[in-house]
Amino acid sequence: MAQINGAARCDHEDIFTISSVTFCPRHGGVLPICDTFVRFCWNGLVWRANLTEFKGDQPIFRLMIAFVVLTSACQADETVTAYLEGSGAFRLVTLDGTPFEAQATIDLSVAGRLRGDAPCNSYSAAQMAVYPWFETGAIITTRMACPDLDAETAFLAALSAMTLSEVAGATLILSNTEGGEMVFQAP
Repeated sequence: MAQINGAARCDHEDIFTISSVTFCPRHGGVLPICDTFVRFCWNGLVWRANLTEFKGDQPIFRLMIAFVVLTSACQADETVTAYLEGSGAFRLVTLDGTPFEAQATIDLSVAGRLRGDAPCNSYSAAQMAVYPWFETGAIITTRMACPDLDAETAFLAALSAMTLSEVAGATLILSNTEGGEMVFQAP
């Protein structure tokens, strides 16, 4: 947490105040403040609410405010990851209706991220779209050459073009409105 022109700046949304102490768990920081204010981090800035305007001297009211601040920092996962059964790891079976002969995997076990092994390299990217939509961020790969480099190029191009996801038990289907489809199976 840093001070900018007298205002605190924070890069996290999970800062909260209980009993006149502000906590930012990611910074490990504890900031003493006046017990008539609540501070929380939102949109990169630390905001301060004056509780005395809302009869903040009542203990039950302070508890309610602390609960609201704490729960507002929690965000439920709404990506495809929340709808997966099992480990979230899948192997590509078909690409656009054709059996995919090379080995390629995708792992969606971490909310907001995807990673896996393309035929030659490992890769990772952000994936923040709300289910059933699917959108990769910039795909980052290692840079090794191998005989399956054409298959890898086709796999990564198709993966970045997918816009919809469907989970059916051990099957993950990624598709787009242009007719592209990737069918994955859990191992």
